[in-house]
Amino acid sequence: MSAMEKYGLPKSERIWKARFKSWGMFKNLRGNDVRRVARELNARPGRDSEVFLNGKKISMERVQRSLAKRGESGPEAKAASITVQTPPATCVASPISMGITAKTTACALFSGGEVKGPFDVQSFRADGRGLPMQELLGLKAKGAKQISDRQLDEAILSLRTALTGLQHVHKSTHPSVVETAWCLVDAYVLNQKVQSGDDIINWISSAYSQDLSLWHPQTLTHYLRVVEKLQARGRGDDAKSLGFRLFAAIRDDMPSTKVIQVRQCSDHDSQFDSVASDAEFQRIFDERSDIGEIDQQLRLASIWSVSTLPGMQSVMEQLILRLASLPLDFRDREVDARCIYIRVLVYEKGQETARSECKRARDSLADLIHANRPPFATLVRLSKELAHVHKQAGDSSGFQTVQKWTANKLENYVLRLFSGPDCSSNASALIDHFVEVGLSYQNHSKQGEAHRWFERAHGLSVKIFGCDDSTSQRLEKAVRERWYCGDGNLPSSRH
Repeated sequence: MSAMEKYGLPKSERIWKARFKSWGMFKNLRGNDVRRVARELNARPGRDSEVFLNGKKISMERVQRSLAKRGESGPEAKAASITVQTPPATCVASPISMGITAKTTACALFSGGEVKGPFDVQSFRADGRGLPMQELLGLKAKGAKQISDRQLDEAILSLRTALTGLQHVHKSTHPSVVETAWCLVDAYVLNQKVQSGDDIINWISSAYSQDLSLWHPQTLTHYLRVVEKLQARGRGDDAKSLGFRLFAAIRDDMPSTKVIQVRQCSDHDSQFDSVASDAEFQRIFDERSDIGEIDQQLRLASIWSVSTLPGMQSVMEQLILRLASLPLDFRDREVDARCIYIRVLVYEKGQETARSECKRARDSLADLIHANRPPFATLVRLSKELAHVHKQAGDSSGFQTVQKWTANKLENYVLRLFSGPDCSSNASALIDHFVEVGLSYQNHSKQGEAHRWFERAHGLSVKIFGCDDSTSQRLEKAVRERWYCGDGNLPSSRH
């Protein structure tokens, strides 16, 4: 305390003990911790001046001093590179197993070699390993906000730090890891670093193929998201190339761990014009009795309709006829097929022809809502999809009608079953839907519309969960501030 008095510092011993502790002063590092940190530093030489130990920053210099004190040296530890660790691939049947005969062709369509991870750059300094989960999620939310503020370099740093930390805790296919990675892709693309964004997408694709297999529903859903992103960014040829190479993987019976990478369209892809007449392509959509195989047909049809692969119109017309004859419990597949068909018509026939199909899709969804047959989450998903294809077809009034009509029907459904066992999960799904709609308006600077949807979400949350619930309070703040930011997650993350 005498030193503190000498320099006129406050005499609160408790305050300064806490500060000394936070600075790491008067506290020896444990030998095992030092050796572990030394191994990590050897795995990435010259890349860090400090590391995280138990959530705190420790300087390299201090680690080296501690090693020297113990008579040890860092180089004796073997380097352990930062790799994407995923479990062995799960066996999921490919469309080949549904009776499709494979042909043997050259594999020049597929780029060789391992997919480069997003953390292989030697100059990479952002490392979130060891940070608490709350801080990692905060960095993710901060990165998203920085993207909206066009602070792209800062956003990239925040998101890469969050991504390394989350990937150290979860599998690479965990939703938190995947969504953070996609946010990082957006930051790269906006910062004109398209190839870096593609590298991240390929890393996600590799994780899905290795963890789940190429034909797993989640993997195919991921590839649908990829082609949608490519189309939205004006990379239609690259989207078509990816769609064709996915078909070629089926046709050539490629391993289930295969990765379909994002890359520039090449001369090899000129074959996609002949896909419609390919016998294997037609066999993929042969009549099936197994619902799982029908669902796989619909996922592939979604990918190929978005990637504008030719020949999809006749395929979808046949699928719709077959799905319309299914029992009512499975008729949500018909609405899925009609939404895919509308996208195909927009591409092949134009918006006017597609708009004529929109009413049939609305009628099919109305039958399902009145019958209350599919799971509630499925009704919410179909409502979003149907509204989206109305927008693609240039039917703005139909888009507004579907959005509001389905919202009213679904809210009445939730409130009518207020005391039912599924009320909480159904309400959470619908609140998420309302917030997503509001966010879509907010992201397009339509704050008036966004505010109305946030108000609606808040009102439903108060009715179901009460005013003191964390979701209700977060939405109340969004209504008051006319802006929803949250913590990077939708309200359902509370449950």
